[in-house]
Amino acid sequence: METNSYIILTGHVSQYPYPLLDGYTLLPVKPLRKMFEGFSFGTPHNYKAIMSLQWQGDKFPESFNIYRNLAVFHSFVSDDPETYQYTTERAIREVLPQSELNAPDDSFQVQDYNRFIMPIPILDNEDLIDSEEEYVEPPFENGFREICYRDAFEFFSQLENSKEKKRVQLHNIIFSYVFIRGIWDISNIPLVYKNEDLSATFYFAILEGIIGEPPKCDQEFTCIPCNKKLQPHYKIGWREHLTLKLNDLESGWGDKYTNSIMALRDNRNKFAHGASYRDVSKKLRDIYDKKYYAGQELGETDLVKEDDLSTLRDKIEILERTVRKALIGFFLHEYEAWHKSKS
Repeated sequence: METNSYIILTGHVSQYPYPLLDGYTLLPVKPLRKMFEGFSFGTPHNYKAIMSLQWQGDKFPESFNIYRNLAVFHSFVSDDPETYQYTTERAIREVLPQSELNAPDDSFQVQDYNRFIMPIPILDNEDLIDSEEEYVEPPFENGFREICYRDAFEFFSQLENSKEKKRVQLHNIIFSYVFIRGIWDISNIPLVYKNEDLSATFYFAILEGIIGEPPKCDQEFTCIPCNKKLQPHYKIGWREHLTLKLNDLESGWGDKYTNSIMALRDNRNKFAHGASYRDVSKKLRDIYDKKYYAGQELGETDLVKEDDLSTLRDKIEILERTVRKALIGFFLHEYEAWHKSKS
């Protein structure tokens, strides 16, 4: 019976074959040119090894569904959107026989999948928020969380059909997070459409789903003329509620950045009710082309626009990292409860 494989683009590679679920195994393999046809720079990051998901025989559509879940799961737990991007662009269409794959021929960096590291971002970092550089490597907590990859993937695979609404919600949120984080880097999509207002809409929906609504007042009111019960109101406003929840994530984070995050609600509302379009990268490129290619001196209007666009980009980055940290906490809480119930 022939062994078949899907490819997983990742630098987080197990040294040995790693049993995943019944009949499925993760195996390190050598990157081949045919796996990356159409990619501008060949094998990303010059990886010496990547992973494959292997099984025997024809198990479609089961193998497809497991790989689909695995691509999203791995992107999330490893904080690596390239896994999802590669899967979306080509890998999910390509089942490779084992006979066409080779074992890695050089030493490569390995990770113990039974103690798989989940990087947790540090939210408050001035170098990240205020840097004028094009890119700053995001900082992470020193105390990385370790999970058993096999157990965590089994838990993740059960979320969609769980009887607990909270866990179904967790499944939906992770899929939405991985999608919006990776979509702008897939193929040529951002060349024709990128929309920061769409990103803000997704991230706000995720964040609100995790932290929940502010507590509601128990007092009921009835409209005297029509005798209808009025909608309940919140005990505290959204801004105060968000501040408290973000301070729980990281001390002082809510106090410092709630206003920046709340400012994006207008962008979310504009997209939700009017499909607004805000491509920050394109508009910044237009300004830089005028300055560096056309040799024009930027006027006051362009300078103000550049500052506004850069500020919006920073706010989206703050919101994205806030969402990731909150989502990791949500995932680990439910995963640990599930793991404890199995023991």
